[in-house]
Amino acid sequence: MEGLAVKPLLFIPYDQTRIYFSDFFDTETILSKELAEKLQSIVFGFAPLPGKTLLYQSDYVRSKISLYFPEIDPLIQSDTVTVSRGNALIETPLSATTSSVPATKTSEDPSGALIDAEEWKSRLEEHARAFLTDMWMVAIPAEAFHLEIMTEPPTAFSEMPWEITYTRFGKSEFFVKIAAGSPVASRTTRWTGKVKPVWIRNLATAGRNIKYKETFLSDAVVYKPLNYFDYRDPVVEGVAFPKVSKAFIKSGTVIEGALIANPPYVRAGQVIFAVVIIGGVEVKGMVEVLKDAQIGEVIQARNVETGAILTGILEEGPVLRLY
Repeated sequence: MEGLAVKPLLFIPYDQTRIYFSDFFDTETILSKELAEKLQSIVFGFAPLPGKTLLYQSDYVRSKISLYFPEIDPLIQSDTVTVSRGNALIETPLSATTSSVPATKTSEDPSGALIDAEEWKSRLEEHARAFLTDMWMVAIPAEAFHLEIMTEPPTAFSEMPWEITYTRFGKSEFFVKIAAGSPVASRTTRWTGKVKPVWIRNLATAGRNIKYKETFLSDAVVYKPLNYFDYRDPVVEGVAFPKVSKAFIKSGTVIEGALIANPPYVRAGQVIFAVVIIGGVEVKGMVEVLKDAQIGEVIQARNVETGAILTGILEEGPVLRLY
């Protein structure tokens, strides 16, 4: 019986819809070509949806491998095995640069010229920053951004064009799979690991409990230097106040965009002018707004004289321009 280590983290390409038994192992360590081919041909199960993750109990994985491959002793060090499938692909050729690692090109290592660990991290950070800029739709300054590499990085890596797949995991971490241009997989052409992007910014936190639907000013906010990527659309220093809370915000909580809104430009019950053009003449009247609203919203209002319900667009003034 052959003892083979099972990977605790599996990364499935976004275009792969099945999990194969070979995905659980480093096939380069399998001496039997026949066994390696058999592992690659038998389906373990369906892959998760793109960008999603499946979590298997180790006992289940072990028993299923033993059922199909009694000649293998699956060695699993963790309680669970995580399978993630990519949902974003960035292919960016990297221009050749001078490396402190000498170029090599042999039949055993077809990776071509190599770069050292420092250059490898610098290039991965450049890719990740571009990816996150598109994902979060925010300009990320290079000097303020860095990646925490949570898996052992390579000591040397191919400088051929990279194909990088990012799979989000948890709140702010990503599984990253790098494949250099070589068709042959090796330690210098393939890397899979976990990274955490970090961008420290002054984020708004509640300096006290903020009630639901409360209009609050900046004096209710305390700014703290925190990782921007640990939150969803956090409010950063420089945002204008007052704001209205859309939920109860406990003291110390980071204030995210989904928790607040701008105060309404007009409030329900407020009496404002309404205007309409009739025969080229602008006619004005007074109306009572029926709901809180912002400029540009289509709202209804009640004519204070006739009681008629009118519809129009709220403009600066405030003025309701009737249809």
